[in-house]
Amino acid sequence: MYCKSCGAVINSGAFFCENCGAAVSALRYCENCGNEMPADSVICPVCGFSSSQVTESSQVRSGPANQNNPLSDREETLKFIVKLFMIIGCVTFGWLVFPLLWCIPLTVSVFNKFKTGEEITVGTKICVLIFVNVIGGICLLCMDD
Repeated sequence: MYCKSCGAVINSGAFFCENCGAAVSALRYCENCGNEMPADSVICPVCGFSSSQVTESSQVRSGPANQNNPLSDREETLKFIVKLFMIIGCVTFGWLVFPLLWCIPLTVSVFNKFKTGEEITVGTKICVLIFVNVIGGICLLCMDD
């Protein structure tokens, strides 16, 4: 990045130009992944999120677990556990052909809702609990909506 006043090279994370002392414009962060973005960018170069509403801050990012990240570590862990146990449930019922008629569609539906960020209804969570895997269903019910 270059200083707008004198054109000198500015180190990333600097708040003032070392050459002329001019204040560096506010840092911008992607609201989806929290990655630092160029000041004129609208699309995040890391995750591809497109938004004209980019979070601006004059403070340095606190690391990968940024406050702008919509999912907490707890939610990510619960998602992983749900996916794992739903796959285990499908494999367990694999020797019975008939239960696969509801295990696989429920598993695919939940995976797609995780991917798109859609809300998973309580009915779907209960169906996962009863028909696919108890642990996966309990983890789904424990997740914040």
